[in-house]
Amino acid sequence: MTDVRAADLDGDGDMDLAVAVFGTNNIGAIFWMENRDGAMYRRPLVPLAGALGIEPVDLDGDGLLDLVTLVSQEHEMVLAFRNLGGGRFEQVELARAPHPMFGSTSLRAVDLDRDGDIDLLFTNGDAFDLQTDPKPYHGVQWLENLGNMEFAAHDIGRFYGAVATAVGDIDGDGDLDIVASSWVNYWRDPARHTLVWYENDGHQNFTAHGIASEPAGLTSLWLADANGDGRLDILAGAFRMDLLQEMLGMPVNEDTRPAPPKGRAKEHPRLLVFENLSRDGAP
Repeated sequence: MTDVRAADLDGDGDMDLAVAVFGTNNIGAIFWMENRDGAMYRRPLVPLAGALGIEPVDLDGDGLLDLVTLVSQEHEMVLAFRNLGGGRFEQVELARAPHPMFGSTSLRAVDLDRDGDIDLLFTNGDAFDLQTDPKPYHGVQWLENLGNMEFAAHDIGRFYGAVATAVGDIDGDGDLDIVASSWVNYWRDPARHTLVWYENDGHQNFTAHGIASEPAGLTSLWLADANGDGRLDILAGAFRMDLLQEMLGMPVNEDTRPAPPKGRAKEHPRLLVFENLSRDGAP
C-alpha cells in the first residue's frame, strides 16, 4: 500500500478513504472506502499495479473532490477519477508517457501558475529496473489545467533520477519555484546534483540551479522556515539505492555508487536541512 488519504468523497459529511496499492506484476489496485456510520465499504476504481500515490483534489472546479494518481510500472500515466456525485467516479486519463520505461516517481497537486485551478507536477527518475542506469529522459514536468479535465504538458527540465519535488517561493519574488531531488545519479561525477531548484520567471519558464551534490539519494523533500528568518529552507531525507540493490542481490553500477563518506556524521544521513541564506535561492 503506497498511499491513503482521508476526505469526504461522497459528500455525506463523514470522512472516507482514498487508497492506492502499488502491488506487484498484475496485482495492485486503486479504490476508495466508503464510510457508512463508521463501517467502511470498499469501492473499486481500477485494478492496476504501480500506483505511487493518490490525492483528493477538485480538478474541474465543480466543488466535488476528484481523485488523481500517478501509475508507474508498464502503465506510466496520470489518471484522474472525476467525481460525479453520490459516490460515483469517472476514470479520465490525463497524460501517458511515451514508453513503459519512463520511470514515474512522484506526483504533486499545486496551482503552479496561480490562475485559480489545480495543476499537476510530476517526476520521472526510477532506475530500479533491469537497467539501473539513470536515463537522459528523467526529469520534472507539469500538467497545466486548461479546464474540463483537459491538461497541457510542459517540460521543466531534465534531471537524472528525479524522485521528489517541493514547491514554494524560494527567491521571494512572489511566484512558485520548484525544488527537486535525485535518488540515483552518476555520483562519481562531482558535477551531478542530488538537489536542484528551478527558478520561475513568473511566466512558468524555469531555470535550473544546483544546490547540493551530497549526500546522494535524497528521496523526501519539504519546504519550511526552519530557523524563523522568513525564508524557506529545505528539509530532505536520504536513501541509498546501491545498498538496497546489494541487499537484493542486484548488480550495482559503480558509476552510480556514492563516494565513500568524508566523516562518520555523513555515513548514513537520515534528515538534513539546507538553509536558505539569501533571497537568490543559494543554500
